[in-house]
Amino acid sequence: MPLLQLAATVRRKKEAFAKVCTSLKKKEDKKKVKYYVILIGIGLGFLLFLDLFTLGSNIFNLKKIQTTEFKRTAEVRISGQTGETRTFSGEVVENMTVLDALLAAAQSANFNVDYLIANGELDIRLINGLPESPVMFWNVYLNGAPISIKNLNSLEIENGDLVEFKLKPVVNENK
Repeated sequence: MPLLQLAATVRRKKEAFAKVCTSLKKKEDKKKVKYYVILIGIGLGFLLFLDLFTLGSNIFNLKKIQTTEFKRTAEVRISGQTGETRTFSGEVVENMTVLDALLAAAQSANFNVDYLIANGELDIRLINGLPESPVMFWNVYLNGAPISIKNLNSLEIENGDLVEFKLKPVVNENK
Protein backbone atom coordinates (compact mmCIF):
# COMPACT_ATOMS: atom_id res chain seq x y z
CA MET A 1 0.00 0.00 0.00
CA PRO A 2 2.77 2.43 0.62
CA LEU A 3 3.72 1.91 -2.96
CA LEU A 4 0.24 2.93 -4.08
CA GLN A 5 0.38 5.95 -1.81
CA LEU A 6 3.76 6.82 -3.18
CA ALA A 7 2.44 6.54 -6.74
CA ALA A 8 -0.55 8.74 -5.87
CA THR A 9 1.71 11.28 -4.21
CA VAL A 10 4.01 11.33 -7.24
CA ARG A 11 1.02 11.74 -9.51
CA ARG A 12 -0.29 14.66 -7.36
CA LYS A 13 3.11 16.24 -7.29
CA LYS A 14 3.40 15.77 -11.04
CA GLU A 15 0.00 17.45 -11.57
CA ALA A 16 0.97 20.25 -9.20
CA PHE A 17 4.28 20.67 -11.04
CA ALA A 18 2.38 20.78 -14.37
CA LYS A 19 0.06 23.44 -12.94
CA VAL A 20 3.03 25.47 -11.73
CA CYS A 21 4.69 25.15 -15.14
CA THR A 22 1.46 26.19 -16.89
CA SER A 23 1.11 29.07 -14.47
CA LEU A 24 4.68 30.18 -15.14
CA LYS A 25 4.11 29.92 -18.87
CA LYS A 26 0.98 32.07 -18.53
CA LYS A 27 2.97 34.64 -16.54
CA GLU A 28 5.60 34.71 -19.28
CA ASP A 29 2.83 35.15 -21.86
CA LYS A 30 1.38 37.97 -19.79
CA LYS A 31 4.81 39.60 -19.67
CA LYS A 32 5.11 39.28 -23.45
CA VAL A 33 1.64 40.74 -23.97
CA LYS A 34 2.47 43.59 -21.59
CA TYR A 35 5.73 44.19 -23.49
CA TYR A 36 3.92 44.31 -26.85
CA VAL A 37 1.21 46.62 -25.49
CA ILE A 38 3.92 48.99 -24.24
CA LEU A 39 5.68 48.90 -27.65
CA ILE A 40 2.43 49.59 -29.49
CA GLY A 41 1.66 52.45 -27.09
CA ILE A 42 5.10 53.98 -27.66
CA GLY A 43 4.64 53.65 -31.44
CA LEU A 44 1.21 55.30 -31.34
CA GLY A 45 2.57 58.04 -29.07
CA PHE A 46 5.34 58.70 -31.57
CA LEU A 47 2.85 58.89 -34.44
CA LEU A 48 0.64 61.28 -32.46
CA PHE A 49 3.69 63.42 -31.75
CA LEU A 50 4.48 63.54 -35.46
CA ASP A 51 0.87 64.25 -36.28
CA LEU A 52 0.53 67.17 -33.91
CA PHE A 53 3.95 68.80 -34.04
CA THR A 54 5.29 68.47 -37.55
CA LEU A 55 4.45 70.56 -40.59
CA GLY A 56 2.32 69.00 -43.25
CA SER A 57 1.49 65.89 -41.26
CA ASN A 58 -2.03 65.12 -40.17
CA ILE A 59 -2.06 61.33 -39.99
CA PHE A 60 -4.99 61.03 -37.60
CA ASN A 61 -6.64 64.26 -38.73
CA LEU A 62 -6.24 65.66 -35.23
CA LYS A 63 -5.31 69.14 -36.28
CA LYS A 64 -8.42 71.07 -37.06
CA ILE A 65 -7.27 73.29 -39.87
CA GLN A 66 -9.35 76.40 -39.62
CA THR A 67 -9.17 78.80 -42.46
CA THR A 68 -11.24 81.86 -42.72
CA GLU A 69 -11.60 82.92 -46.25
CA PHE A 70 -12.01 86.59 -46.67
CA LYS A 71 -13.43 87.74 -49.91
CA ARG A 72 -11.20 90.15 -51.69
CA THR A 73 -13.39 93.15 -52.48
CA ALA A 74 -13.13 96.51 -54.16
CA GLU A 75 -15.53 99.43 -54.54
CA VAL A 76 -16.68 101.26 -57.64
CA ARG A 77 -18.24 104.72 -57.19
CA ILE A 78 -19.97 106.59 -59.97
CA SER A 79 -20.69 110.31 -59.49
CA GLY A 80 -22.79 112.33 -61.90
CA GLN A 81 -22.61 116.04 -62.64
CA THR A 82 -25.21 116.89 -59.97
CA GLY A 83 -23.28 115.06 -57.24
CA GLU A 84 -25.46 111.94 -57.01
CA THR A 85 -23.25 108.95 -56.24
CA ARG A 86 -23.78 105.23 -56.60
CA THR A 87 -21.40 102.85 -54.85
CA PHE A 88 -20.90 99.20 -55.69
CA SER A 89 -18.83 96.66 -53.79
CA GLY A 90 -17.81 93.35 -55.27
CA GLU A 91 -15.34 90.52 -55.21
CA VAL A 92 -11.98 91.02 -56.89
CA VAL A 93 -10.93 88.07 -59.03
CA GLU A 94 -7.50 87.29 -60.42
CA ASN A 95 -6.39 89.62 -63.26
CA MET A 96 -9.45 91.86 -62.80
CA THR A 97 -9.05 95.24 -64.48
CA VAL A 98 -10.71 98.56 -63.70
CA LEU A 99 -12.93 98.06 -66.74
CA ASP A 100 -13.89 94.57 -65.51
CA ALA A 101 -14.90 96.06 -62.14
CA LEU A 102 -17.00 98.74 -63.86
CA LEU A 103 -18.72 96.14 -66.06
CA ALA A 104 -19.37 93.89 -63.02
CA ALA A 105 -20.95 96.84 -61.20
CA ALA A 106 -23.06 97.61 -64.28
CA GLN A 107 -24.23 94.02 -64.51
CA SER A 108 -25.15 93.79 -60.81
CA ALA A 109 -26.96 97.16 -60.76
CA ASN A 110 -28.49 96.81 -64.21
CA PHE A 111 -27.10 99.92 -65.89
CA ASN A 112 -25.30 100.44 -69.19
CA VAL A 113 -21.68 101.15 -69.95
CA ASP A 114 -20.92 102.17 -73.51
CA TYR A 115 -17.26 101.99 -74.44
CA LEU A 116 -14.99 101.45 -77.40
CA ILE A 117 -11.54 99.89 -77.57
CA ALA A 118 -9.56 101.00 -80.61
CA ASN A 119 -5.84 100.38 -81.10
CA GLY A 120 -5.60 99.03 -77.55
CA GLU A 121 -6.96 102.28 -76.05
CA LEU A 122 -10.27 102.56 -74.26
CA ASP A 123 -12.83 105.30 -74.71
CA ILE A 124 -15.82 105.41 -72.34
CA ARG A 125 -18.87 107.10 -73.82
CA LEU A 126 -21.66 106.39 -71.34
CA ILE A 127 -21.85 105.20 -67.72
CA ASN A 128 -25.13 104.76 -65.85
CA GLY A 129 -27.00 106.76 -68.48
CA LEU A 130 -24.57 109.70 -68.19
CA PRO A 131 -22.78 110.42 -71.47
CA GLU A 132 -19.58 112.29 -72.11
CA SER A 133 -20.11 115.44 -74.13
CA PRO A 134 -18.09 118.39 -75.43
CA VAL A 135 -18.65 120.08 -72.07
CA MET A 136 -18.52 117.02 -69.75
CA PHE A 137 -15.99 114.17 -69.47
CA TRP A 138 -15.27 111.22 -67.22
CA ASN A 139 -12.43 111.45 -64.67
CA VAL A 140 -11.28 108.15 -63.19
CA TYR A 141 -9.46 107.74 -59.87
CA LEU A 142 -7.86 104.68 -58.34
CA ASN A 143 -7.52 105.06 -54.58
CA GLY A 144 -7.76 108.83 -54.97
CA ALA A 145 -5.09 109.13 -57.69
CA PRO A 146 -6.18 110.10 -61.22
CA ILE A 147 -5.69 107.42 -63.89
CA SER A 148 -6.07 107.51 -67.66
CA ILE A 149 -9.28 106.17 -69.15
CA LYS A 150 -7.26 104.78 -72.05
CA ASN A 151 -5.66 102.14 -69.76
CA LEU A 152 -8.69 100.95 -67.78
CA ASN A 153 -8.80 97.70 -69.74
CA SER A 154 -5.21 96.83 -68.75
CA LEU A 155 -4.86 98.32 -65.25
CA GLU A 156 -5.51 95.58 -62.66
CA ILE A 157 -7.20 96.22 -59.33
CA GLU A 158 -6.47 94.63 -55.96
CA ASN A 159 -8.24 93.87 -52.72
CA GLY A 160 -9.43 97.05 -51.02
CA ASP A 161 -9.14 99.32 -54.08
CA LEU A 162 -11.56 102.18 -54.63
CA VAL A 163 -12.30 103.09 -58.25
CA GLU A 164 -14.17 106.35 -58.77
CA PHE A 165 -15.77 107.57 -61.99
CA LYS A 166 -16.68 111.26 -61.83
CA LEU A 167 -18.44 113.17 -64.60
CA LYS A 168 -16.95 116.67 -64.55
CA PRO A 169 -17.24 119.73 -66.73
CA VAL A 170 -14.48 120.50 -69.20
CA VAL A 171 -12.35 123.32 -67.84
CA ASN A 172 -11.71 125.99 -70.46
CA GLU A 173 -8.18 127.25 -69.91
CA ASN A 174 -8.62 130.19 -72.36
CA LYS A 175 -10.76 132.23 -69.95
